[in-house]
Amino acid sequence: MHELEVYLRKLKGMQMEYADAALRRPKDKSEFGYGEACGTYQGLLLAEQLLTQAIEEVADDKSK
Repeated sequence: MHELEVYLRKLKGMQMEYADAALRRPKDKSEFGYGEACGTYQGLLLAEQLLTQAIEEVADDKSK
C-alpha cells in the first residue's frame, strides 16, 4: 500500500467523524455556523480528491 493511500484512509475517517459530530452536536446553529461546517466538509472532500488523483498519478508512473 502506498503511503498516500494511508493518508487517504485517515482523511476519510476524519470526514466521517466531522460529519457525524456536526450533525449530532452542532457548535453553532446559525446560518454562519452551518456555512462554516459545510465549508470545512467541502475542504475535506477537496483534499480527498487531490489525494486520490495523486495516488492515480503514482500508479500510472509505476506502470510505465
